[in-house]
Amino acid sequence: AVDGPTALADGSFTQGNLHGFRLARGAELPTATSPITLVIDHGEQDGFLIPAGMGWATGSLSTKGTITLSGQLGDAQSIKGSLKLGATGQALLWLKPYRSLSSRLGGVVSFHESGRVPLTPLSDSSSGLHWFRVADAGELSYAGGFGPIAAEVGVRPFTAPASSLALSQSLGLSQQNFRGSVFEGGGLPDPGGAAAMPDAFALDATFKLIALPIPGRLVAPWQGAINRKTGSFSGTLGVSASTSGILAGKAPVSGVLFPAGEGESVVGAGIVRIPVAGRAGAFRTGAVVLSR
Repeated sequence: AVDGPTALADGSFTQGNLHGFRLARGAELPTATSPITLVIDHGEQDGFLIPAGMGWATGSLSTKGTITLSGQLGDAQSIKGSLKLGATGQALLWLKPYRSLSSRLGGVVSFHESGRVPLTPLSDSSSGLHWFRVADAGELSYAGGFGPIAAEVGVRPFTAPASSLALSQSLGLSQQNFRGSVFEGGGLPDPGGAAAMPDAFALDATFKLIALPIPGRLVAPWQGAINRKTGSFSGTLGVSASTSGILAGKAPVSGVLFPAGEGESVVGAGIVRIPVAGRAGAFRTGAVVLSR
């Protein structure tokens, strides 16, 4: 049954109880289709037993309430899905992207932060996810499994900019620079070592991310760029072999940008996929966070 004044649904079936909400309709739907970016944050982790990367996705929210998402979880697992907007401005997320169908990511996502969902008496901005992976010796990362882990999820609007200057202005950057960048987790080398992780980036006219020099230190090799159509960014970070099991080579980096709220400085987050000793292709993940 659906309770009209709240739009919430509940019921029962042979295996348990059902709870949810009816789908959005009429004035509850967005008036225009909009690109969005999404970040999944499951808290600060060291990356050895639990992934340290921050999940991300790009996508769109349509006038019919259809939401499409494509990205990666914090362990670099690719995800792709289609959701339906509920009358409360929320949607149910339920993904099983792993070899084992017992592993999953599920919960409720609020799309009010996108600024595209109308406020109504039924609106609810609460959200939350749980992420769980069973042990699977066939996986190339975190074969021991983990969770369930609670995760927060944030959704922001994204408008494809006409130029890198327009993108800088929308993110509130100063002189087209990301003045703070942090690479952490997964046993990444100490930034105080011979090769330092990039700690700031400049955005050039072609949307490339240029690592700024660090006085007195050698900066780890970096190449990267922003996809101005989707709001995602990608690149490779050169890492050296270490006693924590890291293999020398290129570590793929991926993530998304999102406008910071008032008083906030973080405008981007994502994943570093770090090659490690073991089976061919084995890896663990760290996080990358960009600040204005």
